[in-house]
Amino acid sequence: MSRLLDRFALTLLVSVLVLGCARRADTVAPEPLLPETPDGTVLAVAKHLADHDPGILWEALPPSYRTDINDLTRAFAAAMDAELYDRSMALLRRAVEVLQEKQPIILRSQTVAGSGVDVAALERGMTGALAAGHALLTSPVATLEGLGAIDWQKFLSTTGGQLMTLADGAPAAGAEAPAEQPLAMLRGLKVETVSTTGDTAVLRLTSGDREPKEIKLTRVEGRWVPTEMAEQWPQKVAEAKAKLAELTPERFAELKPQALMGLAMAEGFVGQVAAIQTPEEFDAAVGPMIEAVMGNLAFLPQGGTEEETPAETEDAPPAGEGG
Repeated sequence: MSRLLDRFALTLLVSVLVLGCARRADTVAPEPLLPETPDGTVLAVAKHLADHDPGILWEALPPSYRTDINDLTRAFAAAMDAELYDRSMALLRRAVEVLQEKQPIILRSQTVAGSGVDVAALERGMTGALAAGHALLTSPVATLEGLGAIDWQKFLSTTGGQLMTLADGAPAAGAEAPAEQPLAMLRGLKVETVSTTGDTAVLRLTSGDREPKEIKLTRVEGRWVPTEMAEQWPQKVAEAKAKLAELTPERFAELKPQALMGLAMAEGFVGQVAAIQTPEEFDAAVGPMIEAVMGNLAFLPQGGTEEETPAETEDAPPAGEGG
């Protein structure tokens, strides 16, 4: 009997402890991602971006702005031709994969060597750009169905975070770091409130040795956003809706045959590059295309100054002479 009472007492004690902890957890409000003050908002956004979390940008938008973006995304996905979109994105993804695979061959080609570029710098830039392209082209935006159902906050936190990590990567051995890295500037950001009046505020931003910069913010639906953004948002949304209205089935019926022909040609070229095994084969594959591009550029009008006058002929005397 005493053993049974001991077991009951232990069970009761555990239950009280669990319920007590649960109650305390319920009564402690979660800390908001964004403070209510304009300077606190800017510092919070800067910290998240510096930590490669651009998902904070979605949280920083007023609710109606998020609704506008979601509505525009769904409208585009509903109006866009699925075959053109998905085939275009698949082509880009395949091109990135081929370039990643053939990068060593391409960098040893005469096409690259004869261009006069810094091959080491080209390799670094190409590697970073292709990695960013692969991250984007394997995300939900890579298909029209995925785009139509996208969660923008999740996209920014995942794919956006990957892109920021790539952009913030350390330079390769022997490479010079950029003089001013945006994320480094964010990590050293200091914010001073110049003035606050109702739903407007002026802040002074400083970072390192850079000159201070003042920005104006406006509070919209409890969120502090740049005043210029708040002023232009309705117009920009209206313009976007007008552009979407032009994406009619009749318009796609007119453009689609030519677009599909262009995609087929591009797919064929990517297939050629995928088949190359040597730098010489790459030169042979891209040489004719480069020559064609350069030939077309030769026919473009040459730039000049505004004071230029039509060319004088041998029969025409210079201005101010003759009678």
